[in-house]
Amino acid sequence: MRNLNHSRQLDVHVWSDHIEINSLVDELWLRFWSDENSEIKRRGPKPKAPKKKHLKVLLLDLYVCWKSDPSMYLAVHMSKSGWKANTRYNALNLSSQMIKIIKRLIALGFLEFAKGYESKLSRIAPSQKLTLLFEKTNLNLSKVSFHHEEEVIVLKAGDNLEGYDRGDLLKYEDTLAVTKMRDLLERYNALLRASHLDICSIEEPYVDRLVTKGERVGDSARIHIDNRNVFVKRVFNNNSWERGGRFYGGWWQYINKDMRSDIMINGKP
Repeated sequence: MRNLNHSRQLDVHVWSDHIEINSLVDELWLRFWSDENSEIKRRGPKPKAPKKKHLKVLLLDLYVCWKSDPSMYLAVHMSKSGWKANTRYNALNLSSQMIKIIKRLIALGFLEFAKGYESKLSRIAPSQKLTLLFEKTNLNLSKVSFHHEEEVIVLKAGDNLEGYDRGDLLKYEDTLAVTKMRDLLERYNALLRASHLDICSIEEPYVDRLVTKGERVGDSARIHIDNRNVFVKRVFNNNSWERGGRFYGGWWQYINKDMRSDIMINGKP
């Protein structure tokens, strides 16, 4: 088995309407979820997003992960408490229906699975059966949106907020100040998307960096120099708009200072 610590969390804001991913999703849905076409006739609560949408996001991020680094796992919540639909941090309204999708793909032999324990999330990766389908999929990652409708203003809990663990994402009401911050960041991100950012001294579109902290100390972390890391958000801490507020997300924040001198913006240093 590969290194389970070599992983990243499932991206719930990855999206594409390209024909290649739509065809793959349609193929698997018709083969293995044809019985779900009648779910609209059933009584009872319905998921916040259609089950097929969950399948699409999952397959797309598995494809992105496999295409970028075939040895990497995706970390996923396999308990309902890890899925909160209809929140500002989950714009696609994905719910615990994702757990059923994952379990079905495991049972069908499309996923490798390692059960989580204690504070570690479960890990999934495409099996050979699924990678054979991926190899037939001609989807360029430039056609993928990596931050589809993602919230740019984040408020996190501290140590002393009852009912929350440190770092949990918190609900909040928009104020005039928050709205102004969001508007500024959304315009900044639009400018970043419209610009070409690159490092002139590298041959591949990524940088491998040695991890020096946390459980992955000694491992290599790959920083992709492309549109998946050209998105900036502000993170506030301890349930307070007075704590934190730093900007995170741009790939230029994760490379060494010597390499930053080689950054090009629209072909200019």
